[in-house]
Amino acid sequence: MIQERKMQMKNKKSVIILSVSLVLILASIAMLVVYFLCLKPDSKSEGAFTVSCANISANVGDEVRPSVILSDEKAEVQFEIENNEIASCDGLVITALKPGMTMVNVTATLDDKIAYCTFYLTVMREGYTFEIVPVSSCYYENEILSVEGENCQFRVNLYNNFDELVDNPDISISHSENIEITTLPFGYLLSASGEGKITFSFTPQNFAKTISVQTL
Repeated sequence: MIQERKMQMKNKKSVIILSVSLVLILASIAMLVVYFLCLKPDSKSEGAFTVSCANISANVGDEVRPSVILSDEKAEVQFEIENNEIASCDGLVITALKPGMTMVNVTATLDDKIAYCTFYLTVMREGYTFEIVPVSSCYYENEILSVEGENCQFRVNLYNNFDELVDNPDISISHSENIEITTLPFGYLLSASGEGKITFSFTPQNFAKTISVQTL
């Protein structure tokens, strides 16, 4: 009898332990269910709102509307340009001002959710830029070189589409009969007996510029 009672008590303890373990397991499962059903959807909802963008390029004077991809088209978008000398922004339109590169920060908001992305804007000039730099006895304005006196000394600069000076460009010059041009170590000496024209040709760049000459 005593042995049977001991066995019964031992079985009761095992049942109690098993029951407690089962309750704990069920409670853990219930907590996991609550987490995934209640908390997880909110996390997914927050992470689902995204914005993406890509680098763009434009010529000076262009007005561009950058391509921004939103996970929800109802979101509001704002641009912030780091270098306002290179480009300006009016709403969702960016105007290219001068050659260079600047970073543009994009902020998208939807209710209480915020998403960010960043892209680079590269601004260039369309083609090359030609410049006459008067040195003595002349001035240059509106593509007209005005010569004061018998001789005029000047330099020629050529800039690429990033406004970078082209070093030692290969230049060939043609001009009117009443104009004489002598090449100097750091520029040109011009003698003109009347009005005429000068054409500067930059063969490697496939670029040419014609200016007018007048005497004062």
